[in-house]
Amino acid sequence: MKDKEPAANLFTAPQGSVVLEGKWLHRVFRPALKQAGIAEPKDYRIHDLRHTFASLNAKNGISPKELQRVLSHKTLAITTDTYMHLYEDDFGDLRESLDKAMHQLAQATQEPEPST
Repeated sequence: MKDKEPAANLFTAPQGSVVLEGKWLHRVFRPALKQAGIAEPKDYRIHDLRHTFASLNAKNGISPKELQRVLSHKTLAITTDTYMHLYEDDFGDLRESLDKAMHQLAQATQEPEPST
């Protein structure tokens, strides 16, 4: 990758030319799905690999902003509209963190009980 220009194709044919989607789909992608035991390989598109890549990265902690950059989405809204459901577990952590902070604040501001 470091020897390629940013706009260069990531994958190329053995001769260095552009990979033709139709040929690759029938010669490589669908046979690989069939060998992997995927029930209906014809139901899967090459674009599904992009979605899988994005989903796995989202679930493993890449931020929505970084995902936007990697996927070259024009806006963050495109990324979040597509993948935000994968970040829903993060909101539970946010709620717990906020609850903990509020509890600590409440304890810190309580007046000490008078000693007898």
